[in-house]
Amino acid sequence: MLPSSIEALARAREAGYRLIIVTGRHHVAIHPFYQALALDTPAICCNGTYLYDYHAKTVLEADPMPVNKALQLIEMLNEHHIHGLMYV
Repeated sequence: MLPSSIEALARAREAGYRLIIVTGRHHVAIHPFYQALALDTPAICCNGTYLYDYHAKTVLEADPMPVNKALQLIEMLNEHHIHGLMYV
């Protein structure tokens, strides 16, 4: 993260705003950003499929793709020779 971004977000917190990270990435991948911002809020991860609490080290809410749908998607990707990446 740019120092100017960290400073701007710190000013927002000082002004009373609560910050939360919302990302398509996995919670492990964004942990350094979470720490750099010294957040105390959960993070919305994996394109909104779950809410992760870093302090409790637990998933608070989850809405993952059902296994049968994931298997259908993998089959479709393979049929069309498409490399895919998903968290299930």
